[in-house]
Amino acid sequence: MAWICTYNPEHIFNTLPENGDINCPECGLKGILVASDTLDTDYENELGLCVLLMDASWSMTQNNIPPSKKNRLELIAETAANGIFDLQGITKAKETYICVMGFSSEVRTLLFDSVHNIFERYQGNVDKFASFFKEELSRMRGDTNINDALNAAHVLVEKFLNKELSTLEDYEVLYHALWTHDKEDIDVPNVRVLLYTDGQHNVPNATDPIINPFSKMKPDILMGVFVGSEQHEGCDKLKAVLSNCPEHSHPQFFLLDRFEKLTTLRKLFHMASGTSGFCVKCQKQ
Repeated sequence: MAWICTYNPEHIFNTLPENGDINCPECGLKGILVASDTLDTDYENELGLCVLLMDASWSMTQNNIPPSKKNRLELIAETAANGIFDLQGITKAKETYICVMGFSSEVRTLLFDSVHNIFERYQGNVDKFASFFKEELSRMRGDTNINDALNAAHVLVEKFLNKELSTLEDYEVLYHALWTHDKEDIDVPNVRVLLYTDGQHNVPNATDPIINPFSKMKPDILMGVFVGSEQHEGCDKLKAVLSNCPEHSHPQFFLLDRFEKLTTLRKLFHMASGTSGFCVKCQKQ
């Protein structure tokens, strides 16, 4: 089995790097290695993409969400796995792609595949899928480099929207029409980036601002989740860079400050990966 780079398909490797990273050794974060025997070509040609940016920083393993005794990393890994598995019944499982990137001091791509292939690989075992997230994220303890995570996601999204991910062969990007809150008819790509964190960006310094590379897109496809108290400085900094939903003019921000909100987060992972919305009000539709 060969591993092919999504950024430059001429980069082909017989094995993954020794650390298990699926980023291309030649292209770095720009390229993601995809197993040749799992490449889907049996799809209708309109594809969607969800990029999930998962905080693997040290603080995620040091705090829980009462009354659960599991740490935040474990709980949210389980919630993300269940949210993705909730897509099992969608009609476009082969056309919906999921990319998962973990970030701490560094950024690593953990997964890039179609929903269909994820179900096949884990044989419907959501616990095994959640364990994969927990094991990979636990290896990445460090600081909180949100900007590098956003930039890595932006490179992938640009390639996807420009139909330059040649490993996916001939594809089109799925768009749907949206009537905005200010009465404008726009076409929205079925592409979302969902980031969650429990801290503030601190690489190289905690005083450095978060830069949202998606802010110039129309609409901005970045959604953010803060895990912890709304009074935390990191919460304010994340909220400040997020846009408002084009349909409801509501912030594309979600707060996870209580255990009961894990259900909302699970629905959010589902929403970001399936027929996409942007905000809390979209979830209620």
